[in-house]
Amino acid sequence: MTLSGLRDVAPILMLIALGVVLRLARLVDRQSGLVLTRLAYYVTIPAAIFTSIARSRLTPSMLFLPAIGFVLPTLLAVLAHLLTRDWAGRPELRGVVMVGMVLLGVFGYPFFQLFFGEEGLARMAMYDVGNSLYAGTVALWVAQRLGSRGRTNRCR
Repeated sequence: MTLSGLRDVAPILMLIALGVVLRLARLVDRQSGLVLTRLAYYVTIPAAIFTSIARSRLTPSMLFLPAIGFVLPTLLAVLAHLLTRDWAGRPELRGVVMVGMVLLGVFGYPFFQLFFGEEGLARMAMYDVGNSLYAGTVALWVAQRLGSRGRTNRCR
């Protein structure tokens, strides 16, 4: 990483470090931390996403990104299901492997915006739409079906 790249990333890293220091110094308790997390997750990040998408030039190819964000983890879940047949006695472990490949880019958004601009952030957000759809449908179904509460071995 070049010196200018490090200078660009420094504010983000300093904010992360500040959060760690505040938590270690017990200036932010667990409840306050949850409030700050919710503020970031439900207010600031969506605002950044909507702003970047609104300012970006949406191309037809960008419309494939949500589809890719949904299809890719679905295919990986099917592959994980096929490769973990010998774990049929541990359905909850199998379920975690099947849904664990989803990576919502929400934590990488500041870096995408920094390095790739609003266009890059818009592309990441579009991909994440598909990931969110996967997490809210297929992953939820797998978790309900293979989780420890509804323990069924029907998914063999």
